[in-house]
Amino acid sequence: MGMMPTLFDLPDSVPTVTLHGKYVGPDGRPLRGWVEILAPTPLTFPDAKAFVTGPVVIPLDAEGVFAVTLPATDVEGQNPTEWAYWITERLQGMADRKPYAIKLPQALTDPWLDQLAPTDPGTPDYVPVEGNRIYTGETAPPIGLGRHGDFYVMREPVDFLGQTDTRLTFWTNVDGTWVQQTGMVAAGRIYVNDTGTPSADAKPGDILIRSDNGDLYYRTSSGWGAPVANLTGPQGPQGDTGPQGPPGADSTVPGPEGPQGETGPQGDPGDSAYEVAVANGFTGTEAEWLASLVGPEGPQGPKGDPGAGSVNSVNGDLGPDIVLDAADVGAVDLSAVGEASGVASLGSDGKVPTEQLPELADPNAVTSVNGKPGPTVTLTAEDVDALPLSGGTLTGAVNGPAFNSSSTSQLENIRLGTGGSFAGGSGGIMSLSNAVNLPTVSPANSAVMFANGGAVNIRQSNGVQFPVSPPAGTWMPEDYGLAAWAYDLHANSRTPGDSPAEAQRLYLVGVPLRYAKSVSQVAFHVMGYNKPSTSVTNFRFGIYDASFTLLAQSNGDQKAQLPEVHNIGGQMAKLNLQSAVTLQPGHYYVAILMKGTITNAPYFAATNFGSTATTSGAVAAATSGVQRWLASSSTGYTSLPASGSLSAASFQESQTCYWAAIV
Repeated sequence: MGMMPTLFDLPDSVPTVTLHGKYVGPDGRPLRGWVEILAPTPLTFPDAKAFVTGPVVIPLDAEGVFAVTLPATDVEGQNPTEWAYWITERLQGMADRKPYAIKLPQALTDPWLDQLAPTDPGTPDYVPVEGNRIYTGETAPPIGLGRHGDFYVMREPVDFLGQTDTRLTFWTNVDGTWVQQTGMVAAGRIYVNDTGTPSADAKPGDILIRSDNGDLYYRTSSGWGAPVANLTGPQGPQGDTGPQGPPGADSTVPGPEGPQGETGPQGDPGDSAYEVAVANGFTGTEAEWLASLVGPEGPQGPKGDPGAGSVNSVNGDLGPDIVLDAADVGAVDLSAVGEASGVASLGSDGKVPTEQLPELADPNAVTSVNGKPGPTVTLTAEDVDALPLSGGTLTGAVNGPAFNSSSTSQLENIRLGTGGSFAGGSGGIMSLSNAVNLPTVSPANSAVMFANGGAVNIRQSNGVQFPVSPPAGTWMPEDYGLAAWAYDLHANSRTPGDSPAEAQRLYLVGVPLRYAKSVSQVAFHVMGYNKPSTSVTNFRFGIYDASFTLLAQSNGDQKAQLPEVHNIGGQMAKLNLQSAVTLQPGHYYVAILMKGTITNAPYFAATNFGSTATTSGAVAAATSGVQRWLASSSTGYTSLPASGSLSAASFQESQTCYWAAIV
């Protein structure tokens, strides 16, 4: 193999990728020469405290091979943020090929240059192969599409604040997994808005102008932030008076009414009415003219309105003389006051005199009880909101002193069973006496709570029976942020553990869950793992029910979730499932599927690991049929099956009893 140079003595904080290459002629002979690799000048990385600059020249060894460790091209916080290496091949006896660019994301594992470089069919030293493909779509690339080296472009039409554009996002297929290479690509847009600074569809580089106050915002990766400027400048000085403009056109709109003018001089006296009549042909004296103005007497008209203060009628009786009695005004005649069938009068104390009241047999006599009329009234417990002496249902809150239905029931302090005590307490104490006969069958659609040996126990409808509180000094899964585990890790595991990286064998670890839980993670305890030199190529995990039906699983190969571990005692690793699943109380299997070799593979905690492997055959299956540990006979699994058979032909008790947990 070739030498493995680096750009310089790279700081530990810089992630790296080791690139390999090999050049041979058509007859298999190794080629001679070197490869030049050039990065942008200069490069900087977070916490590195150094510039990375200059080309790297790697000579080919006697076998035409080279290897070089370089900084990864997708390091968070690097400057520049988007860049690639330029490759120039200098091979003896051959014309130099045109330089080309490659990227080395951290997800690549020991890539070879022929997998990344473009192939030129016109060059005799290269065999024509299928080139990389470019896929397009309006959603993220689906799992399983394409192969290593392919590209995917997602088009996203966006209509925001009157601006319509198409934004592009790019992915590269790395070892079968789509890796996003850039953020969303879009030209910077300028938006005008007067109701705040929306950011749901805006992208870094966009500009927003507030039309209501002139504030100008610049969109960064963290949002709009505070205004960077204001387009409204200070008020300028008053300008000089401009020249007078030409007269405007006559207005077609009437102007406002002007003020009243002065009183004019008195005019000459006019003709009298008689003179006007004479001028118009009347003959006779003025007295005769006045007499001519009086016409003949007309018929009598209707009676007119008497006007304010006058009354024409009262209660329908017409005037002029109206006489009303008590009946006319709805009143009682004075002769009826104090008489039978009349009305009572009031005494000086404002009360009806005793002599005007009717006589009663007994003024304190009871005529009804709880709405039931006399003379004979029969009441039930329900009529007085009471509980019958036998039967009946008690509902609502019970207040007052203790209610006893028998010698073994008490509501202020409830006692169930004979014997027992309130241990010196009172007011809201419930006492359970030890059960005389312990429950032996599973209750249907319910759970049974009872005392045994002074401790509270619960028996569920699924047959599971357990104490409410664990014994003192007992560690439970909840103490470690877990819902359930295969066993107490500290009390039952040895070091250094064991590795499940055995030719794609499927391991099942039984885990009892005591209560319903929404689960999105499972956990393993990694005793040790040299991750940079890993031999693992496929790692999957999931959850099965007792019938071996898959309920949840990892999102394909998830070896990237495994942590690198070198410390004494190892490290618990909580790994994400593809989606959450709600589990009811019962027994489940946590599945482990790993492809790799024992060398440089993760070691998981196991309860019986030692120099000689032993089986868990002494541990019987649970009442649900779930075994504590199982291992598949087949070593050809590449993914978790949706369901299957747990027969002896397919699975046997595992020789290695791994620890697993449901989070």
